[in-house]
Amino acid sequence: PSFVPERWKDRQGAFYDFRAAWWYRNAAGEPQGVVARFDGPHGKQIIPYFKPHNGHAFKAGGPAAPVLFGAERLNGHKAPAFVVEGEKCAAALHSLGLAAVSAQGGANKAAGGDWAALAGVPVVYLLPDHDKPGEEYARAACKALARLTPAPELRVVRLPDLPEKGDAAD
Repeated sequence: PSFVPERWKDRQGAFYDFRAAWWYRNAAGEPQGVVARFDGPHGKQIIPYFKPHNGHAFKAGGPAAPVLFGAERLNGHKAPAFVVEGEKCAAALHSLGLAAVSAQGGANKAAGGDWAALAGVPVVYLLPDHDKPGEEYARAACKALARLTPAPELRVVRLPDLPEKGDAAD
């Protein structure tokens, strides 16, 4: 996207190069925001760009209200869906033709995700990252999903042979 810079400079002055971007879309498929990944000498930086409430231009910063990445792919709630931590994992599952979603903001944002799009989905498989934050994300998402009406059947699947901090994209 033209509004995402090629390089991101953090508060300490280190630079990170653009690597990927994932679009957030509403149920009609219209862009609502994008999350960009930048890689650099100190790891990664994940920067969201969303339209401010009633705004027209994308600006650095989170969404005005909770959103799910991949919610537009749920296709009428007929097929099972997957809940993962992060856009990279959801996009990897999309590439396999699977319906997958992630709460915007990572491991600490599952409780505040807009999980309503999963009401009526028959089965939701949660694929936690292989680390403590991944387990906490899955636990918080399960609690939120169990409150939906109708609530989906929930299954937590721990993928075998993942490295520490590994995820569904691995």
